[in-house]
Amino acid sequence: MDREKIITVIIGLIIGALLAGGYFLGPKLLPRPAEKQSPVSENTLSQNQTASPPALRAKDLTLSFPDDNSSTTNTTVTVSGKSPTPNPVIIYANADEKIATPDAEGNFAADIKLEDGENEITVSTFDQNDKIVTIKRNVTLEVSE
Repeated sequence: MDREKIITVIIGLIIGALLAGGYFLGPKLLPRPAEKQSPVSENTLSQNQTASPPALRAKDLTLSFPDDNSSTTNTTVTVSGKSPTPNPVIIYANADEKIATPDAEGNFAADIKLEDGENEITVSTFDQNDKIVTIKRNVTLEVSE
């Protein structure tokens, strides 16, 4: 009788190990289905069709001022940069928010108020495909006493 119990326990352990192995290793061992390809790729566009404009990358939106992790004693800082799209640029910090319109060359600038201490300045715009691109900078307002 004890022998039957031992055999039953061993069989149970083997079955449990196989099930656990299948659960954890199964997805890694099975082949993944191939991704579906778009029926019309950029290389197969006819002359009457046009590809959508490339998406704006975060590196295309640039800030010339302020530098990241900079500090100032002025309660207002001018945020300036360049955007490759004519879309409005939204600039906001802890205490203020402004909307700047880029000029014909893409340059924009706006004065933004800072709070005492660390301020995160976020500059965002939309790309040609209506996706938001954002750049952040940290500026510390040092209060002089």
